[in-house]
Amino acid sequence: MYARTVATERKRPRRRLPPDVLTDAEVCALMRACGRHAPTGIRNRSLIALLYRSGLRINEALTLYPKDLELADGAVRVLNGKGGRSRTVGLDAGAAAIVERWLDVRSRYLGLLLRECRDETLSGRKSSGTVNSGSKVSRETFGRYPVFCTLRGNPLTSASVRRLLKRRAPRPDRANRGPPPL
Repeated sequence: MYARTVATERKRPRRRLPPDVLTDAEVCALMRACGRHAPTGIRNRSLIALLYRSGLRINEALTLYPKDLELADGAVRVLNGKGGRSRTVGLDAGAAAIVERWLDVRSRYLGLLLRECRDETLSGRKSSGTVNSGSKVSRETFGRYPVFCTLRGNPLTSASVRRLLKRRAPRPDRANRGPPPL
């Protein structure tokens, strides 16, 4: 009997492209591409500002709750970072103001959503799905939803954020390379 030796090929490690970090001007262009008045534009500007100025990863930013933000002190607590570690990162006053504006808009929309759901439950009717005006939501209810959520209170996914960044890419040559690392 012949002992047959099979040459096992080692898999080559996949070569990764070096990170292509955005310049300040490109980040400003990315933020300008988001609307200034539409609620989703305000949310997207806030998310981009937080990612860029604090150095958070996308998943870290998406798992933040209002209790994790100390905007007056310029601190953000990340409870479940990479490797399951928690850390605190700094946030400058400009980014804190942008995030504060989103939290104000978010509060109004979640307040309308909750009031609409309560009215539906009491009357047994379906909602119109439109949001016109309303009061802010209570602090207790405010904390139940992640900071970066849809207008209906659902959490954003990292895939949707990556698509957003790719669509808003400031340079045409970036469109084929994927989302820019902030």
